Amino acid sequence: MLLFIPRSLCALKRVAAKAEHARFGATQGIRIALASGVYRAEATDGRRAMIVQGLIPGEDPPWPGFKDLPDDACEAIILPRDLERACKVGEDFLQSRFGLFGIATMGNDVHLGLGSELVTARTVEGRFPNISQVIPMKRPLFTFSFDPKVLAETLLAMAELLPEKARSVQCFYYGDGQPIGFCARNIDDGLFIDALVVPLTKSDVSATFFWLIHERLMELTPPPADDASVS
Repeated sequence: MLLFIPRSLCALKRVAAKAEHARFGATQGIRIALASGVYRAEATDGRRAMIVQGLIPGEDPPWPGFKDLPDDACEAIILPRDLERACKVGEDFLQSRFGLFGIATMGNDVHLGLGSELVTARTVEGRFPNISQVIPMKRPLFTFSFDPKVLAETLLAMAELLPEKARSVQCFYYGDGQPIGFCARNIDDGLFIDALVVPLTKSDVSATFFWLIHERLMELTPPPADDASVS
């Protein structure tokens, strides 16, 4: 496999498992797959999962540092720290122009880099769950849009007000154009916590468009052969 992917995919390290899973030892890595001109990156820690998909770039950046022939593999599981190393290599003008780095597989080795620079690592061994099995394939009952940083900061603030072992937060949807509510109770000191986040405005047309794009990408990128699910 020879593939160029955005450096921003390193963000999936936040979702990858921090410790080895009993059944799926490869969840400490990020699965990168290629099929039908679409790349797919997956990460999970067993309680959450993230999939990023996109079309392969129309123009490959120069990578003279990789001089071998890649194998015909269609996927690789790579540790986040190796992806982070790859994000830092390459001449500055190539990084700013393309925003990509290359992945080339050769057996159990994976080469990453850009321009004249090259990083070599080993692929992650073990099983990786079939995330597609836990993704609902029917249309959602409703949708809303929000700024992820605003939502994350709100939930992090609530987390700091809750005991570490009891951080359950309820979410309330009041309807289109209404704030999204969150409620929690600190069982240690009796605090009641309420929060509101104002969603971004959107149209029904945009929601339908994004759902159709999601369906199409799921068709183009078949899941791995392993039928295991996230648990």
